[in-house]
Amino acid sequence: CAYTRGHPLRIWDAEFDGATQQTNATLKAAAGAGLSLYVTDILCSAAGIVDVSLLNGSGGAIKWKGRFGLATGGFAAANFKSPIKLTANTLLALTTSAAVGVSLTVCGFTAE
Repeated sequence: CAYTRGHPLRIWDAEFDGATQQTNATLKAAAGAGLSLYVTDILCSAAGIVDVSLLNGSGGAIKWKGRFGLATGGFAAANFKSPIKLTANTLLALTTSAAVGVSLTVCGFTAE
């Protein structure tokens, strides 16, 4: 798959580390008019069983969902050959299913 872009990649990462349940929490602010956030990698560890969802805007469609139930110190990773694209000028939101200790890093880039 070929990607064409009119400007260099703007690489970013966003992190969440907490034990309270999240609902539509902003993980990464919108990129601006005409620009989209693309998710390339996700790293997560959890102290108990929890569903983690990444949303296309606060209260928007689920773009990715994973269930985690790893022992403290363990982690899971997802790497996408085709990045997950959010709608232009839309923030990346986070929802978790329980008040469980979660450490989450989401990496990506901003482009048209």
